[in-house]
Amino acid sequence: MHLRHLLVTAVSAFGVAFFAGCDDGGATGPDETAPAFISAPSVDGGNLTLTVDEAGTAYYVLVSQDAGAPSAQDIKNGMSKEGDDLADEFTGNSPVQASQAASLPIAVKDGMAYTIYVVVFDESGNPSSVRNVDFTSPDETAPRILSVSPTSGEVGASVSMGVKTDEAGTIYVKAVEGSTAPEVATIIEDANSGAALTDKATATADVETALEISGFSAPNTYTVYIVTEDAEGYRALWNDTRTYVSNSSSMSASVIAYGDEDIEVHVNGTIVGLDALNSETTEINAGSNVFALKLTKTPSIYGGAAIGALTWSNGANSIYTDGSWQYSFEEQSGWDSLGFDASAWGSARTLSDTIGG
Repeated sequence: MHLRHLLVTAVSAFGVAFFAGCDDGGATGPDETAPAFISAPSVDGGNLTLTVDEAGTAYYVLVSQDAGAPSAQDIKNGMSKEGDDLADEFTGNSPVQASQAASLPIAVKDGMAYTIYVVVFDESGNPSSVRNVDFTSPDETAPRILSVSPTSGEVGASVSMGVKTDEAGTIYVKAVEGSTAPEVATIIEDANSGAALTDKATATADVETALEISGFSAPNTYTVYIVTEDAEGYRALWNDTRTYVSNSSSMSASVIAYGDEDIEVHVNGTIVGLDALNSETTEINAGSNVFALKLTKTPSIYGGAAIGALTWSNGANSIYTDGSWQYSFEEQSGWDSLGFDASAWGSARTLSDTIGG
């Protein structure tokens, strides 16, 4: 170090004064003063804003609110309190100027609670105090799908699915033949009403949610569409769909039948009920079926009158009595089974569209 204005005075015995001086060139000691925050760090949208009293570099880490405070060096190194390296999206740094507001972009997930820890190192390596900001990012998106199982493939009359999302909410699913996506509102409405080929369930974040879709019939190909909705009402139709080919050989159906005589109800060659039926359930084929009625006792003026309906459990098809039906006064072998030729029978006549009409 150069000496500056160092004055030495000595007085001799003879009263003569001697002077000596030199100059240190204006040098100062090392900077050991840490930067200080002029204003507290804050989060506005996707940015961290701060102001300090000298130039340097600001570093931050983004952690969950229960993670604890890391040291200044941990923050600079992009590490948690436990010394674990954090993903790049949860760390960052940026040069800052003295007494000028600096804005650092941060990446957050919607609706999540975070703590940002920030420190500023000046050009001499002095760290500021560690400051923190607690905040919850606004939720403005629907839950994201993390996984769907099982993969596409062959299924029977139903399939059990597992869907995992990144936040809590409700999951709606709907299977349709082909690949034309239904509207989001349609999927939700059908699932809420319990329609066939749909289901819904309450989802927990990062936990697989079980859903069951029933009513597949062979040999058809179905595409399952998934809608997610959070508590704030944000919805999304995801293209992470699954296509299933049904190999189901049977399914159920509901039968309704009434007649003005004693009546037998036959499905595929089997009597499923005697006398009037109201929503009787029976097994049917996934493909072709025969729905037949037999009236006994003395014929009426119309030769016997009956009304009936058979509806698939998945709501995909129904068979109704109408003018396309055929009749005969003679019972023939196999008349109520698939493959029977009824082309020689007479054509039924519609008397009324309603019972008792």
